[in-house]
Amino acid sequence: MKDPTTRTGRTAHSNGGHQARILLLGSTGFVGRRIATSLMGTDGVQLTVLSRNPPGLPPIPHATILPGDLRDPQSLSAALRGIDRVIHAASYIGSDPRLAEEVNRQGTRNLLDECRRQGITKVTYLSTTSVYGSGPHRGLSERQATYGARSAASATRAEADRMVLEAGGVTVRPNLVFGEGDRWFIPGLAKMMRAGTWPGDGSALLSLIDVETLGAMVAWLALSGGHPGTAFHAVGSEPVSVARLLAATAAGLGIPVPHFTRGAGARDTLLRAGFTGHQVDLVTVDHWYSGHVFRGIPGPGFSEDALPVEGQWEWYRNFLRGSGR
Repeated sequence: MKDPTTRTGRTAHSNGGHQARILLLGSTGFVGRRIATSLMGTDGVQLTVLSRNPPGLPPIPHATILPGDLRDPQSLSAALRGIDRVIHAASYIGSDPRLAEEVNRQGTRNLLDECRRQGITKVTYLSTTSVYGSGPHRGLSERQATYGARSAASATRAEADRMVLEAGGVTVRPNLVFGEGDRWFIPGLAKMMRAGTWPGDGSALLSLIDVETLGAMVAWLALSGGHPGTAFHAVGSEPVSVARLLAATAAGLGIPVPHFTRGAGARDTLLRAGFTGHQVDLVTVDHWYSGHVFRGIPGPGFSEDALPVEGQWEWYRNFLRGSGR
């Protein structure tokens, strides 16, 4: 993937001479780490990171690290003093409904309430296309999309997404994200492929994005400070067919390509192997989204690799060997 920075390694972004004072929540996450890296490589940024365990946080050069939690309004109030924009990338994605409610819904409400009290209007939220619920989705635009999530995690993230937009913030919705550190998408796909059979004929289309590009995109939108109340799809310029994705994964990981099978048999095989219907549908039926809203903004120009490159495949191979998958 091409580096979305200038030749000096500093991100090309103008703040009009103003020092952007940013609070980042979720800096240790898969995407959050890339957001932090993009911000650290940008001139004119003063970065503060909120952490529930500051001593256990990996070093973040030139960043101020403060203790805090979305579920603790007092800690948010202290962390937001002197801040002029916020990036919220600290969602709960597990299966515990109580934690989903506390972190995603109530935690986001706590954050927005504190931002309102301190006059902070520039909030960027890392959301997900899972807020739409199950597909198929074919070329869905942000303006056409409606919330329809069913799981506790996705439904509460949908509520967080809605609250941020209503508060005049920005939300960024990726679909499937790949890259070093991905422990769900490509590893899960590889596990499914080992069943030997695949529902459909491989023509279904999926929207993918590289995690480095996603991190740079979120950072750029936060720094731009415009587009209040706007949702953005974070997707590659063209969707990728399932057949192409499976062929690339087979070549990258050294595993066989499964046989495409029409009818219910292949889907039933994956369900019996322990995958949920939602997991199966995500990578066997159309889930692709229009990205025209972001591409209509002059300036960003990020490269958009559709699939992992060799260095990333090497990381996946090492990860899968180490995890025993």
